[in-house]
Amino acid sequence: MKKYYMGAIIGLAVFSLAACGDSATPINETTAKSDLALEQVFSNAMERQESLQSVKANMTMEQEISAEDEEVQMTSSTNIEMSMTAKPLALFVDGTISMTMANEEESFNMPISMYLTETDGLYMNDTMSSGWVKLPSDMYEELLAQMGANADPQEQLNRLESFLEDFKFEQTDGEYILTLNAIGEKFNEMILEQVSGSLGQQLGEEDYSAFDGIKLKDAKYIMTVDKETFDITKTVMDVIMTMDVEGVLADVNVSSTMTYSNFNAVDTITIPQDILNSAIDYDF
Repeated sequence: MKKYYMGAIIGLAVFSLAACGDSATPINETTAKSDLALEQVFSNAMERQESLQSVKANMTMEQEISAEDEEVQMTSSTNIEMSMTAKPLALFVDGTISMTMANEEESFNMPISMYLTETDGLYMNDTMSSGWVKLPSDMYEELLAQMGANADPQEQLNRLESFLEDFKFEQTDGEYILTLNAIGEKFNEMILEQVSGSLGQQLGEEDYSAFDGIKLKDAKYIMTVDKETFDITKTVMDVIMTMDVEGVLADVNVSSTMTYSNFNAVDTITIPQDILNSAIDYDF
């Protein structure tokens, strides 16, 4: 399950994993208190993730972009459900992205539906034709990379080593809660490195220059771990950034939530035969 589940978790909540010697602070009138330190919880969670063969995830994301020019304003809302298996490697995505531009009353709604399997490749619903297309193999590999297929959890820990004092570690009766308020420029480089990891490649000098105009103003990352199973059940990311695009400043606010369920209980994912029969090859 490492290729997908851990990739998705690391991509959305990489800052929420660190070592600490103190046990979690009880909140919400917790009575079932645990003495485990953060490093122990993380170790147990990592061991659990390595044993996962399937999982279901629901993602909701709200994004708002506003620029100095009032005409450049956009809000978007994403609601996606994903089912993933490791052996065989397969993915099914279904959901909707809604976008609204400034001064427009109606929203643009774009449904998303996609299958990916090792045997048959990557298929995506074409909203323009209401049919299905088969995407080329390089897009298949790119999708895997974007989902963090090459992410190394140990490398993530190495990146976090100098930020241990920034973490808050709490517990309820049933969960551990790991939180980081990532405020300040010292987190910018780590964010860029995480972007590199999520793309499955190392950023070069020219790539980094493209991010020179992005500054992190505020960010909060929260990860919830089940006390009994050490499953990572939820990640939350709230980020406020400013972007300088050719001299135009824009604020970008992103709030996303991932919830995970059906651990090792997802049925085998196969592409329906009618899609395989009717899909056309993607034409650039």
